[in-house]
Amino acid sequence: MHTFEDHVLNDVDYIINVLLSHKLDDIKLEAYKLCHKRIIATVGAKLNVSKCSAPGSQILFLLRPKVLLEIITHGIVDLIPEVQNYAEDILLHIIKSKILVSDDIWQRTVEALVPNIPILLCHANKSNLGRTIMNLLDPDRSRNLNIPLCEIIRGNVGLLFCENSHIREEAVSRLCWILTSTKEENRDLLPRINNLHDRGLGFVCCVEKAIDYNKYKATQHFYQPSSLCQVMELLSSKNVEPVIRRSAITQVSVMMEDPMLHRTFLDRNGVNLLKAIMEAALTEDNYKDYPDSVIPSISILKNICLYNACVRQELSYDIDAYHFILRALFMFFTEERVKQDGSILLHLMVNASFVLGNPIKSDLSLPQIILNKIKSPFHCHAHWNTSENCLDSLNDLLSDRWTLITLQIHWNIEWFGGLEKLVELDRVTYSRNDNFDDVLKLKNNDLLSIKSTCLSHCMKQHLYCIQLAESHEVIKDQLNNLTNCVNLYTLLKDDILEDLLSMPWEKTFEKFLNTPPSSPEDNLILAQVFQFLTLLVPTLKGISGFAWIQGILKNRNHMICDLLSSEEPKEPDTKLLMHGLLDLIITCVCAEQNYLDFHIVNREDANESGSQTWSFLVEIIAEHLKFNDAQHFYNLAYLDHLLSALVHLTSHLGWSRSKPKEIANKLLEQLSLGLFEMIGAFHCGKGSSAADSLMGLSITKHLVLILNHLLGEVQHMHVKNWEEMFLGNDINGQSTLASLGALQLSRDVILRAAILHFFAGIAVSPKTVTYLVNEVTVRGMNIWESNILIVLDHEEASVVKENAAMLMTNLISHVTNKDDDCQFLSNIFPSTSRTNLTNGIKVMYDLLDGHSFFKELEITLKGLYLDKHFYSYDPTNFVLAGYQTSRNVINSSRSASSAKSSFVSTPSFIKTICMFIYNITRLSPQDGCSILQDYGLFRLFLRCISMPHSDIETTKDLALYCDIIEMNTSILQLVTFSVSKNYSCLIATCNTRDCLTTIVSLLNPKLYYVTLPQLLYLRNKMWSAIYNLIEVILENCRNEDGVKSMDAVAVLSAIISEKKQETFIQSLCESMSCRLSNDLQLSAMSSFTSLLRLDSEQESNESSSMQNLLDFTKTPRSFSEEVLEMPKKDNKLTVLQTVYFSSGGDATVEYPPDTSEMAGAELCKILLNMYDFVTLKNTSTVGKKRIVITNALMSLLSISSEAKMYALRNGFLLKLVTQLKEIYVKLSLESVECLRRVADKKRVCPVLKELELVLSLFTNFMGGQEKVKIQAVHFGLADTCHKLWIWFSVQKHLMVHAMKMLCTFTTKCPIACQSLTLTSPVAGSGPRKVTSNMCLLQAICTMVGKEMEMISKTHDLTLLQLSFHLLHNSLDIVDCRIALSKNNFLQTVTRLHPAITKRQKPWESIETLWLEFLNEFTSYVEGQTCVAKLTEVFELLMTFASSSRGNNKRLALEVLKNISFYQPNRPRLLTSGNVSMFHSLSFTFLINCFTQMLLSIYSPAS
Repeated sequence: MHTFEDHVLNDVDYIINVLLSHKLDDIKLEAYKLCHKRIIATVGAKLNVSKCSAPGSQILFLLRPKVLLEIITHGIVDLIPEVQNYAEDILLHIIKSKILVSDDIWQRTVEALVPNIPILLCHANKSNLGRTIMNLLDPDRSRNLNIPLCEIIRGNVGLLFCENSHIREEAVSRLCWILTSTKEENRDLLPRINNLHDRGLGFVCCVEKAIDYNKYKATQHFYQPSSLCQVMELLSSKNVEPVIRRSAITQVSVMMEDPMLHRTFLDRNGVNLLKAIMEAALTEDNYKDYPDSVIPSISILKNICLYNACVRQELSYDIDAYHFILRALFMFFTEERVKQDGSILLHLMVNASFVLGNPIKSDLSLPQIILNKIKSPFHCHAHWNTSENCLDSLNDLLSDRWTLITLQIHWNIEWFGGLEKLVELDRVTYSRNDNFDDVLKLKNNDLLSIKSTCLSHCMKQHLYCIQLAESHEVIKDQLNNLTNCVNLYTLLKDDILEDLLSMPWEKTFEKFLNTPPSSPEDNLILAQVFQFLTLLVPTLKGISGFAWIQGILKNRNHMICDLLSSEEPKEPDTKLLMHGLLDLIITCVCAEQNYLDFHIVNREDANESGSQTWSFLVEIIAEHLKFNDAQHFYNLAYLDHLLSALVHLTSHLGWSRSKPKEIANKLLEQLSLGLFEMIGAFHCGKGSSAADSLMGLSITKHLVLILNHLLGEVQHMHVKNWEEMFLGNDINGQSTLASLGALQLSRDVILRAAILHFFAGIAVSPKTVTYLVNEVTVRGMNIWESNILIVLDHEEASVVKENAAMLMTNLISHVTNKDDDCQFLSNIFPSTSRTNLTNGIKVMYDLLDGHSFFKELEITLKGLYLDKHFYSYDPTNFVLAGYQTSRNVINSSRSASSAKSSFVSTPSFIKTICMFIYNITRLSPQDGCSILQDYGLFRLFLRCISMPHSDIETTKDLALYCDIIEMNTSILQLVTFSVSKNYSCLIATCNTRDCLTTIVSLLNPKLYYVTLPQLLYLRNKMWSAIYNLIEVILENCRNEDGVKSMDAVAVLSAIISEKKQETFIQSLCESMSCRLSNDLQLSAMSSFTSLLRLDSEQESNESSSMQNLLDFTKTPRSFSEEVLEMPKKDNKLTVLQTVYFSSGGDATVEYPPDTSEMAGAELCKILLNMYDFVTLKNTSTVGKKRIVITNALMSLLSISSEAKMYALRNGFLLKLVTQLKEIYVKLSLESVECLRRVADKKRVCPVLKELELVLSLFTNFMGGQEKVKIQAVHFGLADTCHKLWIWFSVQKHLMVHAMKMLCTFTTKCPIACQSLTLTSPVAGSGPRKVTSNMCLLQAICTMVGKEMEMISKTHDLTLLQLSFHLLHNSLDIVDCRIALSKNNFLQTVTRLHPAITKRQKPWESIETLWLEFLNEFTSYVEGQTCVAKLTEVFELLMTFASSSRGNNKRLALEVLKNISFYQPNRPRLLTSGNVSMFHSLSFTFLINCFTQMLLSIYSPAS
């Protein structure tokens, strides 16, 4: 048997049902005949003897609920007798096939029959099929047939509505048997079934007057939901009189006639309450409810089921509900109300899956076959009068003229081999031998119509006519026709545009492009060709069909260069030609560039001639402008076209490089000088009226845009002394920057934005800042004041305000902050204000406060607008440095933009404002954070964090998408810095739960487009900021107050749990495995480490525990490798990819096959791969990253069991042991004395640091995992540690790490403790096979002795505590106890003598450590003999036993008690002379004996 996916099975069901319900009788009959034939052959008289598959598997296609429903509902009652017979025979064989098919096939048969039992009951009669259905529902046979009890009950309840009285009586007897023999707890309910002998029970569901609920008007709304709640609270209360409860339930039944109250009833668990009432009422010994309480209960359930399909469906499978309702109906069947309500309720429950509609809408309906065959207790509409699978007849379709014509066309297209071959025919001819229906034949006029409406054919004919044309008029007409066709093509779907590639474009137009025009007529034709190609290029952009046009335009030796190099056109035809050529160049440049291409790659493979770039066109246009010819008068329209072309040619960074590793400095200098001259001529020379003048405004705008592109180019190419290009020129006797400052008052939005963008660009250099702040003034205001006013002007366009804020951001970035003392550079403020600078920060804040900057900023932040419709204006073609053409702005008119942009802020403007606030806050963190809190700006910034739009269809959508991500990144950086510096900001962040939820929700890979590297970079940068914020919140909460840290962890854990945990883990895995972003990896691992570390320090709930998240959450896929590659050419491009890949390419992320594991294992896999990588490379950069990776891996291994198991399976323990041995080899070449020399210390200390990290990894890896410890024993971990013991002793913190690791190693692992006695410190030797006196355990005892000698009030007891912990672990091993008994380290306990300690309090904890150890050690024979032999130790114990310290006295008595169990020690105890001690010891012994006796008495018998 084969298994198929659900959609395949659904398609199979659809096809079979369509055939079984076909309108053509012949097809329907043939379908039933074939199904009947298959049934007979499989489960008929002849058994299936095929061994190729399981018995009965050949009819699986019929054992589907939908197929059987079609046969039962429409096949058996079909008007064709043969179809009826086939359908009955099919059902008979299927129902009786139990003994002929396998168990699995029969189970599928049951699964297909069970949903259709209510419809199957319609055929329960005296026929052969009816008797078979009755036998199918027999309770005695149900066990053998594997039919569920609930379906048996439901089927027999449905038989109560049959017209045949004998069937109803049989159903009653079966139900009575079921009520008394199934559930034991329901057998004793009322009424007594054995006493029911009334023949009227067969009519219990036969209602004389049926109600039509579609015409029934529901009760008016007389009751309030609060009244219902009060009554239900009464019913839910205890100790309420039965009379009151009956009255309450009756009142609820009246309320339930109002459908508006049903939701309130269900929300308060009303159905279960009713079932409990009915059970209590039917229980004879339960006096909580009277038996007649079932009457209103049934009425309530009836009303609920009528209006609520979910409750109806739930009750239809509730066996208890059937029991209670049937018993109530049998008890009160003489009551007409009970009979009517009960029969309606049971009918709704039985047919729950087939009831459609709602009485409220008057569309309640049942299948037509149920209404015809069954006595329904209510009237309603009927559905399924005809099969819903029946399709329209072909004759009906062909009766429509247009449908017939469409069929004729498609039929002939397939007949003649495709549309292309059909339109190539001159006339349509059909052979006599062809079996071709006359209705489908085409006429010659039809063929002409097809040819004239086929775009591809028409375009080819037009192109051929142009190729063969002999006159200008023919070419002109054909070009007009082609233009119309292309315009029509652009309205079609994208997949049809691929037909344009097959057109002979290059062959048709190369003769026009390669031949210089020789007459005015040639000029006009060539101009029209340019216009057509300008229209065609955008259409071919997505499929790279315009490469041949680019090849011509980029060829330096082509005649196009001669056209551009010629003199300024004066004749009308020449002007039209040049304008068409420039438009074509602009279109090709725009089609070649992508919105996200902020810079191009330095093309090392560019040839020497530079034919692959547009650089030579820039040179030609720059020379053609004649910058140095003062007497030259320009044609303004032509000049505007030249400058527009130059804007687009210079918009892509790298345009000045014509050859590899070569920059055209001369061209850059010439271009900058000419631009400033032309700006002075067209704008600055107008004086005070320049701001209001419109003459030459477009030219000035283009000049400033080119100036921006020039600035971006020199900065991108790292041209030396690039500042001189913009500072060494004068315009009309004024300095360059001062002349340009007047452009800020222009009426054009683009020009204002462009000049501010230029100022912001040059402000990145400290050399230009002095000129900028001293020489640029606007209406008498310096650059600071003018830009602050622009930023606060709510009627200004956002793009202008954005660039003004960027200018201020770049200016303030030239301030350094050292030791909280702000040292301003001398060029930050104008010289007139510099003498008053006593505190630069105060001056800055006073300036901002003087303009109410922070107060107005609140309005700006509240006006954030993210709707895509705001960006739906037609874009203006302009470009800024680093931006692609056609960037969206609002309107070029300030008056027009004010209506739309008032109090509206774009994400890019908010991003720039956030950068400025971050810069000034960085200079004085406390003052800046206080201002953010005082004005409420901090929370407003948090609430500006938004989810990016998921649907991107155009460049404007992509611009908004990128702006939102960049805005989020800037805000997150500001919030992170504020949280790290100001505790109130931290509290505000933790208390703003919805904002934190939004921030965590941004960690969802499904929200982002990563098909382009630039989009992936933006997402990674924002994710890095999110992880940094999480880390700062956790770390600062912990540093400020331990309780607060737990709150922060709880908040973050709860947010992660509320969202999809798989999403968070997926983003975390993707971040850690992102090799393209080192910052993202480090920030993700650091925040993950902090979260795990703090989570391990608190008792978290199971729902929010990181351990549960790591060990029980499965990752959706594997992240071990991240593949970023180009797809195959036959992949279908998305809209986004089509817009931004001009060459038709695409970048997509392809993931390996699903090898997903638990989150802990997946994260461990990623971290292990990274750990292996950084272990191989030993550089300073990798060293820093290695510490972060190791800390993350340590934290993960300390919490996640899945991570430990994965690491163990993949040999990580062996790697660690090998690494430990390599460290030993390195250190074996050095001596401990080398740490005293600085030169050697620099060489050895990194190795010791690495050793510390490895020991920490061992500690966390072995925690709670005995398998890891056992494998570590086999790898000789203890022996390697013994050889490194001398280096552990060098640094105390290193010894602490080593002891922690050994304590973890020996905890609950006897074999690990055994290995401590089999070690050797000798180099080159492995673990011993027998115990020696030079083992690691002896070294630990020696260390205990040294620690005892150094005990003082200030001495750290960590090593001593860890040593005794390890000694406690080792006492379970005989060899360890023997080694301890032979060692003299017990003599060091004598330093606890009161004569030495003077009974000082710091020694009490040390006494406790020793006594606890001796208590456990003396519980063994070795300890009892050893301690008793040491006289000084024994006397010290006697002293402790008589001391006043309660805890130590008790422990000392316990030790002496253990010693007394050894027979030779008892005489010494008796002769000790300390009577009080002996009494205490006796009392302790008696107490222990009495306790053991009580435990033995009251403990359960084994």
